[in-house]
Amino acid sequence: MIKSKISHLFIGGPRPFRGDTYSSMRREESAAPLLLAKMGLEGDSCADTENHGGADKALHLYPYEHYDLWRSLIGDHPMLDTACAFGENISARNMVEDKIKVGDQFIIGDAMIECSHGRQPCWKIEHNFGLKNMVSSIIKHGHCGLYFRVLEEGVIQQGDIIEQVYSPEHYWTISKIFSLLFAGGHKANPEQLEELIALEPLAEAWKSRAKSLMI
Repeated sequence: MIKSKISHLFIGGPRPFRGDTYSSMRREESAAPLLLAKMGLEGDSCADTENHGGADKALHLYPYEHYDLWRSLIGDHPMLDTACAFGENISARNMVEDKIKVGDQFIIGDAMIECSHGRQPCWKIEHNFGLKNMVSSIIKHGHCGLYFRVLEEGVIQQGDIIEQVYSPEHYWTISKIFSLLFAGGHKANPEQLEELIALEPLAEAWKSRAKSLMI
């Protein structure tokens, strides 16, 4: 079973990002205990509620190990000096995409969470860094980050242990699903799309993506 801890905890709200566009990517660190509710962390909100937020995206975790990978790709960029460069709520180690499966459940503080899917990268990451081709790099390397739904609400804070309490028997890691849906893996394995659609804990957004690739 996987065990980690919250290295950094971040919350924020919509603020000017580019032109008339607002974003909550530039969150601020919180040292205070926060309620993790069904729709997200106390004090946290999203600007683009069509593509972000909601029960299946209540909590965004980005593996802290990936910051070293990004340094190898883009150098010592100032955005990599601290966590939250990718708009994450939680920064933690040992929670990487090739280890975590959809449906994996964790106790975190007083709450219980379940991995629902990964993050689909968008232009806002590139704008945040001021660099092009970061989306294609995420697709190539699979370092997309994780989304969780909240099964049991509770208070969490920086330093809390993240401990896995359940893992389903299937083999669908976030890395495997991301490769199938976004890196062209479905072309070699189209039959796996139906299997993925039937995967009960997978977020509806990624089931819809799988359905669109079957057409």
